[in-house]
Amino acid sequence: TLSSFLSNFTLGFADGLTVPFALTAGLSSLGNTRTVIYAGMAEICAGSISMGIGGYLAARSSSTSPSSPSSSPSMEVEEAEKEEVSSSDGLLSPCRQCQDSEGKETGEMKESPIIAGLAVSIGYLLGGILPLFPYFFVGMENVHVGLAWSFGVCVLALFVFGFGKDFVLSRNDRGGDGEDAKRRRLRRAVWEGVQMALLGSVAAVAAVLCVKAFEGL
Repeated sequence: TLSSFLSNFTLGFADGLTVPFALTAGLSSLGNTRTVIYAGMAEICAGSISMGIGGYLAARSSSTSPSSPSSSPSMEVEEAEKEEVSSSDGLLSPCRQCQDSEGKETGEMKESPIIAGLAVSIGYLLGGILPLFPYFFVGMENVHVGLAWSFGVCVLALFVFGFGKDFVLSRNDRGGDGEDAKRRRLRRAVWEGVQMALLGSVAAVAAVLCVKAFEGL
């Protein structure tokens, strides 16, 4: 479904923004743009494949998991429907059995593992390209300029991503439709975007400090 696809895409996109951003920020302290581009592209390719496989395996394990005990009421309803079918006309019973089996299959339908893996992989790929994109337009020795642009692009993308996700998902909350409810939802979405931007900034600063610490070894 569309909701499950967006959920898996969001997971991959969030990781794609933070992990390659921290990696490229840390490698930029080496002073070579080519190194940042090569390592960033390798990480994006490997990360998107790894995340896609992880999403595929997670969806596959959930789709093959046994039925929970909460399905017992549906079994009782199914038995009642079978009794009703057996007491009705014999010509109509095959049609009703077909409808019951179709309804049962529809109710137990789960997301496709392939689609889930592709959604996570595509989200990671698109999210990882954003922090690496500015390095393609700066010179080989202007890595710090690329870092500044990459930092700005990633922080802006993290803020927009966190704001948009919270604002859209909280649309269906039953908090009223008045001006106060809209303002509260807007403030909460802004705070969510600020949190995402702060977390990404902390990850980038930590990566730079780690590289600086091992630079003299």
